[in-house]
Amino acid sequence: MILNLVRLKYVTTEQNKRLFTNFISLFLIQATNYILPLITFPYLISRLGFAKFGMISFASAVIYYMQVFVDYGFNLSATRDISKHRKNDNYISTVFSAVLTIKVALSLICFLVLVVFTRFIDTFSKEPDIFFFSFGMTISGALFPLWLFQGFEEMKYISRINITMKCLATAMIFILINKEQDYLKVPIIYSICFILASVIALIIGMKRFKIQYCIPTVADIKHQLKNSFHIFIAGFSGNLYGQGTVVILGLVSTPQIVGFYATAEKIIKALSGLMQPVSQALYPYISHMDAEDLGRFYGKSQKITYLFSLAASLLLFIFSKDLLRLFFHTQQIEIVNSLKLLSIALFFTYMNVYLNIFLLTLRFDSLLSKLYLLVGLSFLLFSYLLSSFYSLYGTCISLLLVEVTIFLFSIYCLRTIQSGFLRHPYAKI
Repeated sequence: MILNLVRLKYVTTEQNKRLFTNFISLFLIQATNYILPLITFPYLISRLGFAKFGMISFASAVIYYMQVFVDYGFNLSATRDISKHRKNDNYISTVFSAVLTIKVALSLICFLVLVVFTRFIDTFSKEPDIFFFSFGMTISGALFPLWLFQGFEEMKYISRINITMKCLATAMIFILINKEQDYLKVPIIYSICFILASVIALIIGMKRFKIQYCIPTVADIKHQLKNSFHIFIAGFSGNLYGQGTVVILGLVSTPQIVGFYATAEKIIKALSGLMQPVSQALYPYISHMDAEDLGRFYGKSQKITYLFSLAASLLLFIFSKDLLRLFFHTQQIEIVNSLKLLSIALFFTYMNVYLNIFLLTLRFDSLLSKLYLLVGLSFLLFSYLLSSFYSLYGTCISLLLVEVTIFLFSIYCLRTIQSGFLRHPYAKI
């Protein structure tokens, strides 16, 4: 999609060149994030079985919630802050120090919560080691300065580190995982590789951007927490349904059923991840635009996004069985049907990611946080009920309903919010 907007022959200004370079870097990161699992997960299923694979998926979903909590929306709020003040070294160091300190503190809180869970909740206490070994991903999330590199629009460093470490983790999976009893090695491998990547990125970022860490003041910490609060609520609420499906299904069904759902979900996430580099590259780029330019850009890009989203959804629905046979060597009817249901949700997922960056650019953080909080809380109830009665099909339906609801609300907001952007003739939806 973005290639139609930023063709190489139009990449003449330094800003456009940076946008294109960042898009390529982010695309490579997302491709690595989602393509490599399509290589490793079939191998893991064949060696560990659906039950153990389901346990790993359940633990990963729980830990992902902790990662979202630790991120606290800084990947957007801190990115926006740094992007606007990138020439002020002292201010950047202040932001960096405050954000990093907050994230480390939040990771410690998550660890204490995990200890409580593994002591008092049966689902966690049966296999506590898998959760603690997976917690390394939360530590990695606390240290990884993605927001710093995004703010400076220099993602090439992150892409190199990210791809190298993920390839290393993939190689270690094939070397070290050979039988069912090796399942605990999976979270250990990923935790070690991701923590190492975070430390390297942190060192490069501090040297590249001449950042000096200093103990942040209480005022600086309060400012960053307040500045990111609504984005955090929107992100965390959105992830109530993003990863909540696996968690809820794990609580009401067997590990094998979770394994079935997680298999279909991996393909969906691989495809939905294609939209992330677009939004991550565009967000700092359009943050500088005035209302008229923003409206014009939106008008040019929306039709392309609609067509791309629809094509991806239809192709996945038609070739669901073939994709499962190709990547996971299975045609299990439960997985095929789940993937078909989720393919419909894919269209709305793409559109929601695209529409949200414009709402965030217009500073409707509070509106988005309320929307996602309402939808996320509603999802918990409906997903629990549907999953309890209809197992993994109920889980898929609940996710589809959520994506449709968010899409309709986003469209409504962009139609009715009275701003210079929406009054521009190119901004009509």
